[in-house]
Amino acid sequence: MSSIKKNMKSEYVFGEIDEFPNESIFPKKSVKTKGSLKSLSHKTSSEMSANPKRSKTQETEKYAEPRQKILNIMNHQLMSRKQITENVKTHLNEVFLNLEADYNALKENEQKLEHLTSSFIKCMQQATAAFKQKLNTLEEIIQNFTKEAEGLLKRGAVKPDDRPIWFDVYRAFPPITEPKFARPKPESKPVRQILYKEDVVRAKFHAQGHGIGFNMLSPYGETQTKRLIMKYEQLQQEGVPESEIVEKSVASVVSEREPDSTRIKTINPESATAQVLSEVNIKHIFKE
Repeated sequence: MSSIKKNMKSEYVFGEIDEFPNESIFPKKSVKTKGSLKSLSHKTSSEMSANPKRSKTQETEKYAEPRQKILNIMNHQLMSRKQITENVKTHLNEVFLNLEADYNALKENEQKLEHLTSSFIKCMQQATAAFKQKLNTLEEIIQNFTKEAEGLLKRGAVKPDDRPIWFDVYRAFPPITEPKFARPKPESKPVRQILYKEDVVRAKFHAQGHGIGFNMLSPYGETQTKRLIMKYEQLQQEGVPESEIVEKSVASVVSEREPDSTRIKTINPESATAQVLSEVNIKHIFKE
Protein backbone atom coordinates (compact mmCIF):
# COMPACT_ATOMS: atom_id res chain seq x y z
CA MET A 1 0.00 0.00 0.00
CA SER A 2 2.89 2.38 0.65
CA SER A 3 3.99 2.10 -2.99
CA ILE A 4 0.45 2.95 -4.12
CA LYS A 5 0.37 6.02 -1.89
CA LYS A 6 3.67 7.23 -3.26
CA ASN A 7 2.43 6.81 -6.81
CA MET A 8 -0.74 8.70 -5.97
CA LYS A 9 1.20 11.61 -4.54
CA SER A 10 3.46 11.85 -7.52
CA GLU A 11 0.57 11.53 -9.94
CA TYR A 12 -1.83 13.99 -8.34
CA VAL A 13 0.48 16.67 -7.02
CA PHE A 14 3.74 16.78 -8.93
CA GLY A 15 2.46 15.45 -12.25
CA GLU A 16 -0.40 17.92 -12.64
CA ILE A 17 1.09 20.95 -10.95
CA ASP A 18 2.16 22.39 -14.28
CA GLU A 19 -1.37 22.22 -15.63
CA PHE A 20 -2.87 24.46 -12.94
CA PRO A 21 -3.61 28.03 -14.04
CA ASN A 22 -0.57 30.22 -13.67
CA GLU A 23 -0.31 33.91 -13.24
CA SER A 24 0.29 34.24 -16.98
CA ILE A 25 -3.34 33.27 -17.64
CA PHE A 26 -4.85 35.95 -15.45
CA PRO A 27 -4.36 39.62 -16.23
CA LYS A 28 -1.43 41.15 -14.46
CA LYS A 29 -2.18 43.86 -11.98
CA SER A 30 0.27 46.65 -11.95
CA VAL A 31 0.72 48.74 -8.87
CA LYS A 32 -0.60 52.19 -9.61
CA THR A 33 -1.50 55.22 -7.74
CA LYS A 34 -4.90 56.07 -6.36
CA GLY A 35 -5.63 58.44 -9.19
CA SER A 36 -4.99 55.91 -11.88
CA LEU A 37 -7.17 53.34 -10.09
CA LYS A 38 -9.98 55.83 -9.84
CA SER A 39 -9.68 56.68 -13.50
CA LEU A 40 -9.77 52.99 -14.44
CA SER A 41 -12.79 52.38 -12.28
CA HIS A 42 -14.56 55.33 -13.88
CA LYS A 43 -13.64 54.01 -17.34
CA THR A 44 -14.86 50.49 -16.63
CA SER A 45 -18.07 51.74 -15.07
CA SER A 46 -18.68 53.99 -18.01
CA GLU A 47 -17.94 51.18 -20.48
CA MET A 48 -20.21 48.75 -18.64
CA SER A 49 -22.99 51.30 -18.51
CA ALA A 50 -22.52 51.99 -22.22
CA ASN A 51 -22.39 48.30 -23.36
CA PRO A 52 -23.30 45.82 -20.58
CA LYS A 53 -23.73 42.74 -22.89
CA ARG A 54 -20.29 43.12 -24.36
CA SER A 55 -18.65 43.32 -20.95
CA LYS A 56 -20.34 40.09 -19.83
CA THR A 57 -19.22 38.17 -22.90
CA GLN A 58 -15.67 39.40 -22.46
CA GLU A 59 -15.62 38.24 -18.85
CA THR A 60 -16.94 34.79 -19.74
CA GLU A 61 -14.43 34.39 -22.57
CA LYS A 62 -11.67 35.58 -20.27
CA TYR A 63 -12.26 32.88 -17.61
CA ALA A 64 -13.47 30.02 -19.82
CA GLU A 65 -10.01 28.72 -20.76
CA PRO A 66 -8.57 28.36 -17.20
CA ARG A 67 -11.87 26.87 -16.03
CA GLN A 68 -11.71 24.27 -18.78
CA LYS A 69 -8.11 23.44 -17.83
CA ILE A 70 -9.11 22.93 -14.20
CA LEU A 71 -11.98 20.67 -15.27
CA ASN A 72 -9.65 18.62 -17.48
CA ILE A 73 -7.19 18.21 -14.61
CA MET A 74 -9.96 17.10 -12.27
CA ASN A 75 -11.25 14.59 -14.81
CA HIS A 76 -7.74 13.22 -15.31
CA GLN A 77 -7.29 12.87 -11.55
CA LEU A 78 -10.62 11.07 -11.23
CA MET A 79 -9.69 8.63 -13.99
CA SER A 80 -6.30 7.92 -12.45
CA ARG A 81 -7.87 7.41 -9.02
CA LYS A 82 -10.37 4.97 -10.50
CA GLN A 83 -7.54 3.06 -12.14
CA ILE A 84 -5.57 2.95 -8.88
CA THR A 85 -8.59 1.69 -6.95
CA GLU A 86 -9.13 -1.04 -9.53
CA ASN A 87 -5.47 -2.07 -9.25
CA VAL A 88 -5.76 -2.11 -5.46
CA LYS A 89 -8.87 -4.29 -5.70
CA THR A 90 -7.15 -6.77 -8.02
CA HIS A 91 -4.10 -6.95 -5.73
CA LEU A 92 -6.31 -7.47 -2.69
CA ASN A 93 -8.19 -10.24 -4.48
CA GLU A 94 -4.90 -11.96 -5.31
CA VAL A 95 -3.79 -11.62 -1.68
CA PHE A 96 -7.07 -13.11 -0.46
CA LEU A 97 -6.77 -16.01 -2.89
CA ASN A 98 -3.19 -16.72 -1.77
CA LEU A 99 -4.25 -16.57 1.87
CA GLU A 100 -7.08 -18.99 1.20
CA ALA A 101 -4.72 -21.41 -0.56
CA ASP A 102 -2.25 -21.19 2.34
CA TYR A 103 -5.06 -21.80 4.80
CA ASN A 104 -6.18 -24.91 2.92
CA ALA A 105 -2.59 -26.19 2.76
CA LEU A 106 -2.20 -25.63 6.50
CA LYS A 107 -5.40 -27.57 7.13
CA GLU A 108 -4.14 -30.49 5.05
CA ASN A 109 -0.79 -30.43 6.87
CA GLU A 110 -2.60 -30.38 10.19
CA GLN A 111 -4.61 -33.45 9.24
CA LYS A 112 -1.46 -35.25 8.08
CA LEU A 113 0.34 -34.37 11.31
CA GLU A 114 -2.59 -35.64 13.36
CA HIS A 115 -2.56 -38.91 11.42
CA LEU A 116 1.21 -39.28 11.88
CA THR A 117 1.07 -38.51 15.59
CA SER A 118 -1.77 -40.98 16.14
CA SER A 119 0.09 -43.72 14.25
CA PHE A 120 3.31 -42.93 16.14
CA ILE A 121 1.50 -43.11 19.47
CA LYS A 122 -0.01 -46.47 18.49
CA CYS A 123 3.41 -47.81 17.53
CA MET A 124 4.87 -46.61 20.82
CA GLN A 125 2.05 -48.23 22.76
CA GLN A 126 2.53 -51.52 20.92
CA ALA A 127 6.30 -51.38 21.47
CA THR A 128 5.91 -50.65 25.19
CA ALA A 129 3.39 -53.47 25.55
CA ALA A 130 5.73 -55.92 23.80
CA PHE A 131 8.67 -54.74 25.91
CA LYS A 132 6.67 -55.17 29.12
CA GLN A 133 5.67 -58.65 28.02
CA LYS A 134 9.32 -59.55 27.40
CA LEU A 135 10.28 -58.21 30.82
CA ASN A 136 7.54 -60.24 32.46
CA THR A 137 8.70 -63.39 30.69
CA LEU A 138 12.28 -62.67 31.76
CA GLU A 139 11.18 -62.23 35.37
CA GLU A 140 9.26 -65.50 35.19
CA ILE A 141 12.33 -67.28 33.79
CA ILE A 142 14.52 -65.90 36.59
CA GLN A 143 11.98 -66.91 39.23
CA ASN A 144 11.72 -70.41 37.77
CA PHE A 145 15.52 -70.75 37.77
CA THR A 146 15.72 -69.62 41.38
CA LYS A 147 12.93 -72.01 42.44
CA GLU A 148 14.59 -74.93 40.65
CA ALA A 149 17.94 -74.09 42.22
CA GLU A 150 16.37 -73.86 45.68
CA GLY A 151 14.56 -77.17 45.16
CA LEU A 152 17.76 -78.90 44.01
CA LEU A 153 19.63 -77.55 47.02
CA LYS A 154 16.90 -78.66 49.47
CA ARG A 155 16.65 -82.17 48.02
CA GLY A 156 20.41 -82.60 47.91
CA ALA A 157 20.62 -83.03 44.16
CA VAL A 158 23.10 -80.16 44.08
CA LYS A 159 25.64 -79.58 46.81
CA PRO A 160 25.75 -76.10 48.37
CA ASP A 161 29.32 -75.68 47.19
CA ASP A 162 28.31 -76.49 43.59
CA ARG A 163 25.52 -73.92 43.41
CA PRO A 164 25.91 -71.27 40.67
CA ILE A 165 27.33 -67.87 41.54
CA TRP A 166 24.37 -65.96 40.13
CA PHE A 167 22.12 -67.66 42.70
CA ASP A 168 23.91 -65.94 45.60
CA VAL A 169 24.18 -62.68 43.69
CA TYR A 170 20.46 -62.65 42.92
CA ARG A 171 19.61 -63.43 46.54
CA ALA A 172 21.95 -60.77 47.93
CA PHE A 173 21.11 -58.06 45.37
CA PRO A 174 17.62 -58.52 43.97
CA PRO A 175 16.73 -56.10 41.16
CA ILE A 176 15.03 -52.97 42.54
CA THR A 177 13.73 -51.88 39.16
CA GLU A 178 12.87 -53.81 36.04
CA PRO A 179 15.93 -54.80 34.00
CA LYS A 180 16.42 -52.68 30.90
CA PHE A 181 18.72 -52.85 27.92
CA ALA A 182 19.34 -49.68 25.89
CA ARG A 183 20.73 -50.37 22.47
CA PRO A 184 23.06 -47.76 21.01
CA LYS A 185 21.92 -45.89 17.96
CA PRO A 186 23.26 -47.60 14.81
CA GLU A 187 25.73 -45.49 12.89
CA SER A 188 25.26 -45.23 9.15
CA LYS A 189 28.74 -46.00 7.86
CA PRO A 190 29.45 -45.74 4.14
CA VAL A 191 30.12 -49.07 2.42
CA ARG A 192 33.61 -49.23 1.00
CA GLN A 193 34.18 -50.41 -2.54
CA ILE A 194 36.25 -53.56 -2.03
CA LEU A 195 35.84 -54.93 -5.55
CA TYR A 196 38.48 -54.56 -8.24
CA LYS A 197 37.77 -53.68 -11.85
CA GLU A 198 38.57 -57.23 -12.92
CA ASP A 199 35.94 -58.68 -10.55
CA VAL A 200 33.13 -57.56 -12.85
CA VAL A 201 34.68 -59.48 -15.76
CA ARG A 202 35.44 -62.43 -13.51
CA ALA A 203 31.78 -62.55 -12.43
CA LYS A 204 30.68 -62.74 -16.07
CA PHE A 205 32.84 -65.83 -16.67
CA HIS A 206 31.85 -67.51 -13.40
CA ALA A 207 28.14 -66.90 -14.14
CA GLN A 208 28.51 -69.10 -17.25
CA GLY A 209 30.64 -71.74 -15.48
CA HIS A 210 34.02 -70.76 -16.93
CA GLY A 211 37.26 -69.95 -15.17
CA ILE A 212 37.02 -72.57 -12.41
CA GLY A 213 39.42 -75.17 -13.78
CA PHE A 214 43.12 -75.04 -12.91
CA ASN A 215 46.12 -77.32 -13.23
CA MET A 216 47.55 -78.61 -9.93
CA LEU A 217 50.66 -79.95 -11.64
CA SER A 218 51.83 -76.54 -12.86
CA PRO A 219 51.74 -74.13 -9.91
CA TYR A 220 53.97 -71.63 -11.75
CA GLY A 221 51.57 -71.01 -14.63
CA GLU A 222 48.72 -68.53 -14.82
CA THR A 223 45.22 -69.53 -13.80
CA GLN A 224 42.47 -69.97 -16.33
CA THR A 225 40.54 -66.99 -14.93
CA LYS A 226 43.50 -64.69 -15.35
CA ARG A 227 43.96 -65.81 -18.95
CA LEU A 228 40.26 -65.27 -19.61
CA ILE A 229 40.44 -61.73 -18.20
CA MET A 230 43.52 -60.92 -20.28
CA LYS A 231 41.81 -62.23 -23.42
CA TYR A 232 38.66 -60.27 -22.55
CA GLU A 233 40.60 -57.00 -22.27
CA GLN A 234 42.43 -57.74 -25.53
CA LEU A 235 39.18 -58.36 -27.43
CA GLN A 236 37.60 -55.29 -25.84
CA GLN A 237 40.43 -53.11 -27.13
CA GLU A 238 40.00 -54.64 -30.60
CA GLY A 239 36.35 -53.47 -30.64
CA VAL A 240 34.52 -56.78 -30.36
CA PRO A 241 30.88 -56.32 -29.24
CA GLU A 242 30.09 -57.00 -25.57
CA SER A 243 27.71 -59.88 -26.29
CA GLU A 244 30.42 -61.88 -28.13
CA ILE A 245 33.50 -61.13 -26.01
CA VAL A 246 32.84 -63.81 -23.36
CA GLU A 247 32.28 -66.63 -25.86
CA LYS A 248 35.26 -65.68 -28.03
CA SER A 249 37.62 -65.32 -25.08
CA VAL A 250 36.54 -68.73 -23.68
CA ALA A 251 37.04 -70.39 -27.08
CA SER A 252 40.50 -68.90 -27.56
CA VAL A 253 41.66 -69.80 -24.02
CA VAL A 254 40.39 -73.39 -24.34
CA SER A 255 42.23 -73.81 -27.66
CA GLU A 256 45.45 -72.44 -26.12
CA ARG A 257 45.19 -74.64 -23.02
CA GLU A 258 48.23 -76.70 -22.16
CA PRO A 259 48.01 -80.51 -22.67
CA ASP A 260 47.04 -82.61 -19.69
CA SER A 261 50.21 -84.73 -19.86
CA THR A 262 52.40 -82.03 -18.31
CA ARG A 263 55.34 -83.02 -16.22
CA ILE A 264 56.89 -81.31 -13.26
CA LYS A 265 60.03 -79.54 -14.33
CA THR A 266 62.77 -79.66 -11.69
CA ILE A 267 64.30 -76.33 -10.90
CA ASN A 268 67.80 -77.77 -10.46
CA PRO A 269 68.27 -80.95 -12.57
CA GLU A 270 71.81 -81.53 -11.21
CA SER A 271 70.65 -82.01 -7.60
CA ALA A 272 70.88 -85.39 -5.79
CA THR A 273 67.12 -85.86 -5.50
CA ALA A 274 66.74 -85.29 -9.22
CA GLN A 275 69.34 -87.95 -9.99
CA VAL A 276 67.68 -90.44 -7.62
CA LEU A 277 64.26 -89.81 -9.11
CA SER A 278 65.58 -90.27 -12.63
CA GLU A 279 67.19 -93.64 -11.73
CA VAL A 280 64.13 -95.01 -9.88
CA ASN A 281 62.28 -97.85 -11.57
CA ILE A 282 59.01 -99.06 -10.07
CA LYS A 283 59.50 -102.65 -11.30
CA HIS A 284 62.80 -103.11 -9.43
CA ILE A 285 61.78 -101.43 -6.12
CA PHE A 286 60.55 -104.61 -4.35
CA LYS A 287 63.26 -106.95 -5.65
CA GLU A 288 65.73 -106.02 -2.99
